[in-house]
Amino acid sequence: MTSINYVESLMLNKFKTEPFHNLYLLSKTTPKTLIYGGTCSDKTLSFLNTLKSLGIEAKLHSSLINNQNIHRLVAVNIEGQTYFADVGNGWPSIKLFPKHYEVRYTCYGITYRSEIKPYSLKVYQTRRGEERLSTEIPFESKNEQQIMDDIKNRFDGSVEYPFSTGLRFSQVVDDKFLFLRDDTLLFFCECDKPQDITNIDREKASDIIKKHFQFDVRVLFEENQVSKFS
Repeated sequence: MTSINYVESLMLNKFKTEPFHNLYLLSKTTPKTLIYGGTCSDKTLSFLNTLKSLGIEAKLHSSLINNQNIHRLVAVNIEGQTYFADVGNGWPSIKLFPKHYEVRYTCYGITYRSEIKPYSLKVYQTRRGEERLSTEIPFESKNEQQIMDDIKNRFDGSVEYPFSTGLRFSQVVDDKFLFLRDDTLLFFCECDKPQDITNIDREKASDIIKKHFQFDVRVLFEENQVSKFS
């Protein structure tokens, strides 16, 4: 029998092993594999594949960011109830959000809480003292074919994503969550005052990623891993 704890352990593993990044978008390439992370589409498809390989009932579900229906997550069926897994989020949304009751939790110094509305579930995130709406999950989602079409065309220039400009790379590393945003590497943890790194030279970003994330970005662009798009 599938348990919440088991699915959440799979989610945490994805956040540790498959980074969120927009390097494919910035380099105008499309990945041929899901094992090196990517945006919400890549990470969500990877997690969905993992669940299905384990015989866990799950499907794609769409949600809103900044009032645009452009985000992808997974709806998981556990004992007849729906739970939303936002494993494609650029922030460490490491636990399930039940459709039928509200939750609140803190990880890496970041607090999440859900709020049930008549037609949707709103997820709020508080980091460094400021709360903001992370995503709104409508109970009535786009169907899976529509979501797959959106994923296929996600880089055609018709949608302005929060990560469309500037560099993004984030991942859970050991007991911390790291987020490289443009020229700043942000550290989040349960410690008192994590020390961010600022004014990073864009030309040295790959070195920063290799040092702090233990991830060599060159593997993303090996000839057999990506295809170019115009």
